[in-house]
This record gives sequence, structure tokens and C-alpha cells, in this order.
Amino acid sequence: MTTLLSNGDRLYGPYTRTADGRAFVVLKTTEGRSHTMLWARWLLESNGVVFGPGDEVDHVDNDPLNDSLDNLQVISRQGNLRKSIALRAPAFSRLLCKECGNEFRRQTSRIAASKEGPFCSRSCSARFYARHRLPASPKFIAHGEYGKYRKGCRCMECKKANTERHTRYRLSKIAGDVSSVGRAQRS
Repeated sequence: MTTLLSNGDRLYGPYTRTADGRAFVVLKTTEGRSHTMLWARWLLESNGVVFGPGDEVDHVDNDPLNDSLDNLQVISRQGNLRKSIALRAPAFSRLLCKECGNEFRRQTSRIAASKEGPFCSRSCSARFYARHRLPASPKFIAHGEYGKYRKGCRCMECKKANTERHTRYRLSKIAGDVSSVGRAQRS
């Protein structure tokens, strides 16, 4: 869209040229120079608002696509940076640890939707799950069996079971039948 202004300049736009959808206009003067500016800034300037050096347009509701006059304000560059940093600052939530009962803060985006918790630390999580662990399998391995030796028992019966299993394995390897060793022990 082209608009002829009262001083003879031409205004082209508004059009979007960025991925975020902000609107721009191009002002072509009678001398042939062109100047590209934000549509929001041109709206304020055309309504008599004077910008000082370092002043910028700010959207009050933080929506850069809402260019209505009541949503626009003039703000310093430093003030605009402070406002945008405050918007990006992470939010924190206050939580109670399920294990120790202490109150702690965690970044809201890092709160996991887990079955249990929240916990203030890994040690509290470990203590909780150690107390609430499912019972071990009911299978009992007696002394003198290879499985008990594998679990760390080094009594004479378990060492003997390990030696016997190893001997059977070596003999079966010589005979060429390795698959029967595991089955013979399990039965």
C-alpha cells in the first residue's frame, strides 16, 4: 500500500519482513532518500510523539504484533532491555521435599512430573526409594551354588561350586558342546 503524505513524501507499507511478524514501513522523501522504520514507531511519530536519542517503541502488553496506539509507549533503550530481561528470567516455585520436609526452590521449567517427589536433593531421592523399594525376588540361592558365588559369597562351598562349573565348561569346550553347560547347571 502506498500513501502520499502532506509534505510530498511517500509511505510504503506496512509490510512484514521478519520471522516474528513485525510490521515495517518505507518512507521515500521528495529528495529520493528512503528510510525503513517500524510501523509502530511511525504510528507514534505521526501522532506527534517526539523520540529522543536512544528512545525506542515498547509494546505495553509485550505483544509485538499489537500495534494499537494505546499499547505503544516510548521507552529508553536501557529500560527496554531491562524489561525484556525480566520477561526472560526463569520462574521459580517453592516446593516441599517428600523425604525430609524441607522447603526448597526449583526452576519451574525443571520440575519433572514424576510418580514420587519432589525431592530437594539426590540423596533425599535415594533415601526415599531405598525405603520404598519393591521386595527382592523370592528365589533363594543356597550356599554351594554358582549363583551365590556370583553374588559375592566366597565360602568354601560356593568356591567349590564355581570350580566345578568351570571344570564342566572346559570339558564341554573340549568336547565341542558349550550350550549344555548352562542348562545342566540351571536344572
